[in-house]
Amino acid sequence: MQTKTFSHNGATITVQTTTGATILDQRAAEVTLGVYDNSVPQRTRYHRIKFAEAYAHSTIEGTLGFDWPEVPFDRDAMAAACEAWLALPGEVIEQWVNELVLVNTTPNDPDLKPPEAVEKKDAKTRK
Repeated sequence: MQTKTFSHNGATITVQTTTGATILDQRAAEVTLGVYDNSVPQRTRYHRIKFAEAYAHSTIEGTLGFDWPEVPFDRDAMAAACEAWLALPGEVIEQWVNELVLVNTTPNDPDLKPPEAVEKKDAKTRK
């Protein structure tokens, strides 16, 4: 499992690779936050989905200045944490979202290499 770690205001945020547990926690958080309720504006649902993803994949050491729920089933706690998370500085959210992508990127993924590097490898394999 890969992890990525960064800090904000003395808190250490560790983002981990997707696992079965993170998928289940993310879905539970999404249900708790009402992201499948079509009466909720689409932009709000999108924000809640991104928070649910960050919540499920992250552990926090220290404090971000708000309570980070222990479990994703308390609607009031999750809603308060989501609102506080969305109010964090933009650069923190941007780094968090980027780390969520990077932690799930396979190192040396041929799809992410320049074409010339992949072609050379393919040519060697064919010989």
